[in-house]
Amino acid sequence: MNVLNIEKMVEEALLKLKLEITDPFTSSQCGYPEMEGYCRRRRLLNHLKPENIESDEELQKVFLKGYFTELAYKHIIREIFQEKVFTKVTWKLKMDDIYIRVDPDIWIPQRNQIIEIKAVKKIPEEPYIHHKVQVGLQIIACPRKNPNAEIHYIEFEGRKWNMKVFKVDPLTNEDFEKIKEENKIVKTYWDKKEIPPIPDGFEKTKYPCFITRFNRCPHWDECWLPEQAIKIEAPDLENYYNIIQKIRELNKEIEKLEAEKKKYEELFPKEEGKYEIGDFELKVYIIPETIVPSYKRDKYYKFSIKRKKEVNDGSIL
Repeated sequence: MNVLNIEKMVEEALLKLKLEITDPFTSSQCGYPEMEGYCRRRRLLNHLKPENIESDEELQKVFLKGYFTELAYKHIIREIFQEKVFTKVTWKLKMDDIYIRVDPDIWIPQRNQIIEIKAVKKIPEEPYIHHKVQVGLQIIACPRKNPNAEIHYIEFEGRKWNMKVFKVDPLTNEDFEKIKEENKIVKTYWDKKEIPPIPDGFEKTKYPCFITRFNRCPHWDECWLPEQAIKIEAPDLENYYNIIQKIRELNKEIEKLEAEKKKYEELFPKEEGKYEIGDFELKVYIIPETIVPSYKRDKYYKFSIKRKKEVNDGSIL
């Protein structure tokens, strides 16, 4: 088996994994119209048009960071609990004639405990409502009565380990009924492979369609960018396209170099000062913790390096 075949197989395996996660009839995709952030249209587009997600480079980075954080955390949980820990479990929850697949990240039968792992950029003050719904359905589908259910939020970015555990209560009967009714509507569209309309009240510049200039729903173009029938005269777009591709390639190389740079900086002294190392002079700066309203930046380090023969090159890296 050659390298190209292996790369192709890994790519196909990752796509299959993503499609399983975004299956519209899994507990992670369930919700109801008035639930904050829930979108019936996105729920189906995720699976019917996965290319919209695949083309979003930022989402791909988030997926891989989250995926590997989850794998590492599962290994940690296995190490700290003496009881048997299951990290691949599938239950089925029947809602009238619809079956919902329920996949808790961790199930510890001897402790009657469910753990759902959520790798995030920033830990919320309270669990997100869609995460509570997901775990609430796990509680109902669990083969044992009254399981202890928790969401473990873990930050996958930052300079130190940060996590928070939230206990999750069972769903109310009212919420369960709303989820059940929504599933029936979704099933109608799914059977016809149709995409539902944009939900009432949604706006292209507001959440959940639009979060920031650089962060919006991967299906935003599908919903809000109109097709223009007018043909326009334009410069050489082939060259423009090639320039964009080159910039993307260079950014990827920069990311690799940044990662290599960080490996070296992990080995540098953590005491502020000037150090002579062989033919080089290394300066270490400590940037203190900064706290302003609604924001906290942890202490971090900056490094400057130059050859001893150089006089003017002292810029902070």
